[in-house]
Amino acid sequence: MRAEPSGRLVVGNDERPFPYLFWEGHGPVLPPPRKGSVVARSEVAEFFRTTLPRLGLNGKETEDFTAAWLPRFSGSPFYLITFLPESIIDAMAPLEVSPRPDTVIRVLMDYRPLRRPLPVAAVELPAPPVRRGFTVVEWGGISRSPLNRNR
Repeated sequence: MRAEPSGRLVVGNDERPFPYLFWEGHGPVLPPPRKGSVVARSEVAEFFRTTLPRLGLNGKETEDFTAAWLPRFSGSPFYLITFLPESIIDAMAPLEVSPRPDTVIRVLMDYRPLRRPLPVAAVELPAPPVRRGFTVVEWGGISRSPLNRNR
């Protein structure tokens, strides 16, 4: 795979372009988050629109994240949503890019459905990264099963 300065990804000898690189995986089991935001199903899209730019995603990336993940938020009236710190993302899924990027933005959502709201501590988000030069952006999510006590 080759990434061009425009951001276009080219795979193989046939030079087929791709807008994104997609991967799925299984990682270590993390304990359920104890901090985050409890968001009503009807407010998830707005939550993404206001939170993702604070994590460093631009308008197009925020739209694409929302389009990819919003359909999964339809089965429960509430969701506990948090975003993992980059240190945890790096430990779970190390990223190696050559040449080394000037800026790396990694956003990993962790969420689970809730039958009713529950009290949780809020997560303090870091300052959005400043994009300079060659920038790599990765976003994704972890879907959790509901806990029986909240169903």
